[in-house]
Amino acid sequence: MENVEIRCLNQLEARHVQQTAALLVDSFFSMFKGITKERELLQRLFTPCMQLDLIYVLLKEDRVAGLIAVSDSRRRAIVMNEETCVSVFGPIKGKILAWQLGKMLSIPAVKGERSGYVDFIATSPEYRRKGVGGQLLTFAEAGLDFDELYLDVLMDNLPAVSLYEKMGYRTETMKRSILMRLAGIKAMYIMKKKLR
Repeated sequence: MENVEIRCLNQLEARHVQQTAALLVDSFFSMFKGITKERELLQRLFTPCMQLDLIYVLLKEDRVAGLIAVSDSRRRAIVMNEETCVSVFGPIKGKILAWQLGKMLSIPAVKGERSGYVDFIATSPEYRRKGVGGQLLTFAEAGLDFDELYLDVLMDNLPAVSLYEKMGYRTETMKRSILMRLAGIKAMYIMKKKLR
């Protein structure tokens, strides 16, 4: 793809942040639809919780064509905020969601100082199967300062599993939990790639 650039979301305009939130919700809607089937509510929930300095987007003609969110052992790319959850879903459901999503999305997923974790990677439908995911992963592997990179992928997401394996990621283990089941998430592979 020509005329593309990868930029940190904290360097871009509010419209890019909104496009990124919409892409996040649309790409992972099957995981989030247990919360609500209203995509606009999910966008309102996730937009203020995104840590913009940990999210990178591939821009094509000034539109978000893909995103990668990469965290480390100190911070995650999505930090659930109880106040936001309550404002979007009310006091009871909001507090429950803040707790549940906080356990899944906000607690660091890796322990090592030099370990990175791909929280999310997504491509806009019109750019799928055009190398966007590979470009974003290559950027994270080369452009961010990690010795190893981990990611989770749904076992039944065969195109993603194939891409990751092709790029040198290997399955470390399988992940299942009661919180994942409550959120409608099936078992996932935890994959890893040594970078240095």
